[in-house]
Amino acid sequence: MKKNLIIFLILIFSVLSFSGIFYNPPKELYEKETEHFKFIFEPELYYIFDEINAFSDSLFQDYSEFYDVEIKDRINVYILDDVDIVNSFAVSQINSIRIYINAPSDNDGLQNGNDWFRFVFSHELNHIFYGNSVKDWIIKWIPSNFIKNTIASFYKPSYLHEGLSIFMESKYFKGRFDNDMFNMFVRAEIYDNDFPRYYLGGASPDLWTPAGFNYIYGEIIVKEIYSLYGEDVLRDIIFSVDSSFFSDISSAFEKITNNSWDEFLDRIKSGYFNNIDIYESMGYTFEWNKTDDSYQNTDNLKTDGESIYGYFEKESEIKKGVYRDNELIIENVRKFDVSYDKNIAYLVYTSDGNEAHSKLFLKCECPFSDTLIAERVSEFGFSGDNLVYTVRNKGLIGLFYYNMKTKKTSKILDYGRYVINSVTGNGSDVFFSMNSDGKSDIFRYNFQNMNIYRVTDDDNIEIDLFLYENYIYYSSNYDGIYNIYRIDLETLSVERVTDHITGAFSPVILKGKLYYLYYDSQGYHLSYKDYGAETVKTGETIEQREVFISGLYNVIYGDNKYELNKYFEKPGFSFSPSFDIIGDEYYYGGGISVLGEALNYSGEIGLNTNMKKVVPYMNLEFEYYFNNKINMKYYEGYFYSNYNISKSFNYFAKKSIYTGFRTDINFKNFNFENASFGGYYLSNLYSYKGFSMYDYRIDVSLSTTGNAYFGISKPFYMLNTKFEPVLSYQKIGNSGDIMLNLSTTSVLFRPYMWISDGKYRFDGLKLFSGTHYSLKENRIKIDSIGVYFELVFFYNYKIDLPLMVPSVYLP
Repeated sequence: MKKNLIIFLILIFSVLSFSGIFYNPPKELYEKETEHFKFIFEPELYYIFDEINAFSDSLFQDYSEFYDVEIKDRINVYILDDVDIVNSFAVSQINSIRIYINAPSDNDGLQNGNDWFRFVFSHELNHIFYGNSVKDWIIKWIPSNFIKNTIASFYKPSYLHEGLSIFMESKYFKGRFDNDMFNMFVRAEIYDNDFPRYYLGGASPDLWTPAGFNYIYGEIIVKEIYSLYGEDVLRDIIFSVDSSFFSDISSAFEKITNNSWDEFLDRIKSGYFNNIDIYESMGYTFEWNKTDDSYQNTDNLKTDGESIYGYFEKESEIKKGVYRDNELIIENVRKFDVSYDKNIAYLVYTSDGNEAHSKLFLKCECPFSDTLIAERVSEFGFSGDNLVYTVRNKGLIGLFYYNMKTKKTSKILDYGRYVINSVTGNGSDVFFSMNSDGKSDIFRYNFQNMNIYRVTDDDNIEIDLFLYENYIYYSSNYDGIYNIYRIDLETLSVERVTDHITGAFSPVILKGKLYYLYYDSQGYHLSYKDYGAETVKTGETIEQREVFISGLYNVIYGDNKYELNKYFEKPGFSFSPSFDIIGDEYYYGGGISVLGEALNYSGEIGLNTNMKKVVPYMNLEFEYYFNNKINMKYYEGYFYSNYNISKSFNYFAKKSIYTGFRTDINFKNFNFENASFGGYYLSNLYSYKGFSMYDYRIDVSLSTTGNAYFGISKPFYMLNTKFEPVLSYQKIGNSGDIMLNLSTTSVLFRPYMWISDGKYRFDGLKLFSGTHYSLKENRIKIDSIGVYFELVFFYNYKIDLPLMVPSVYLP
């Protein structure tokens, strides 16, 4: 036994000691340390490090003073170009920031242009400092920052986390406080009859919101407190919320300001409603023409001259995707364009577990997959026989076009610091909305002389371009409200076409009508007005002038001027409790856990006991090309160990396909005992009313012990219930059986009852059941039936608490 225990300890020590060598991210990364930060990035991205580093220390000092927080260890900032989405995140427990380097388009309601890297860094750095702001005197003395910050996170509403981050991004850069698109979301929410809904925070999966209730209400609450009372009072309220496990935003507000929280919320609503008279005097209205039940994320209207196309989400339709009139033609695709020749191009996202990239396809009559045009595309549109599109590369954007007749690709703009918002054209010219140098304007490129002309040159944002006859139609924020406008390309005069207080987007003209998307708190709705109806002349005129734009690729990418060290992912250690079931006995204990600073590996070593026996254990999980898991325990004189390897993929072949595999190998005293192999294939994953749905799924597994499983499932939804039948064949040893399983989940009601400003919530009840029929036994058994109590604790932690009745065989 002593010999085996020594081997066990040596093995654990070896794995932990060399983990950094084997578990680095599967990219060549380098690091550069400053006084307060360690930046980790791909070598071509050092220019982003330059931009962030230029002001990172001053932000660090300002945030330290604002939150009265001292962070001694360096904050890790990862700058990687491995995904094509626009986002970022921070983990305050380990003081780590991950920056996705893709700048957003103006349609996203985020700051973009040359300030994107600094903007997103300021936002995420606030999450680090607010996460380290521990004011409760009971827990502030805990020596482990990981444990202390984790416990403190229970106190902090997600709407304060996001609201303060928006406050900081707006304080130092042009953030969402001043973004007309984001404030459109805010305005529509306040005009809604359900205002206020701040208590929903970030854990409300079935209620739609364009940007998250925590972001919208975070901006509302923090901005209004700051405007009325100033930064010092805002800071005092934050500290009061964080000072006690029992404190919340309303009690902290009333304690610090001596004013009523409810009156504060009423004042916000009254202020916005008082602005309605101003909007109406400018010719704006809440009236609009309803055409169908489209809502929520409905987007991207297009036409081929005969039909209306769009990405539609409808209450009457379970599936989302590209619709031609009322026919669904491409499922789960949101970004697309259609030409007057009825060519269709669309964008999808695929991943292999490490990278997630976009791909532009041209629809064809091909048997398995449509024609791949380019990867890493963000915006695109047809112009005659040309498909014009952007390509991302190392944080930069290039503009290209593919000629569908010659099958050749040509370049319009070299890679540079700009963002293309939308594209439209007529064959001889292509018009595109581009944000460069912090400004967004319309440009024209001529395919014959290959010159670029600036069409607009102002401080407004022009998006959703549509070319019709001699006009460019588009959505813009001339009065701080996005509405449809048009430019006469002969006179260069501007007219306002729609007049909505909450916003209008995505214009197209078909059969004498202007179709567009009207926005309110329930999302985007298909609306229309007669073409040629009264318009409002804005008095704006455009001076068109030729502009030559040179690529910035070589300027930015120049030779690396730094001495960089290759990145080594260091581990962090803390204590963690553990629990295990061996046979029918329960074991409890704890040990030392390890977590890689880039979250690429984690592990634990410790002891469990049932007060009679002591069981040493070790677990290790790491990402290195695959997801790898090692589990070991020493029990009654034997080593039991398991090695699991798995990988998931997502690709597109006419539909979104999700697939993956896993392998489990078990050892006893380091001798092979058994192994199992499995995989799955899932077609077209989507969601409906909070339920995860798909077309069908196949699962297969085999074991060296002779066990086998094959199952196929296909869920469907009706009567407010998700039904998920599974037909399977199961073989255990020499015995096989055909089974039919049926699981159901039904929403009974959703009251969203809350106390303490959403710190605790009862969202509702869900009825569930599980039944199976065995062909071998020729019996039906109800395996489970009961209700889930949908509860939320500490703002964000959702728990479905089940209440079940015993299983029973039916006669």
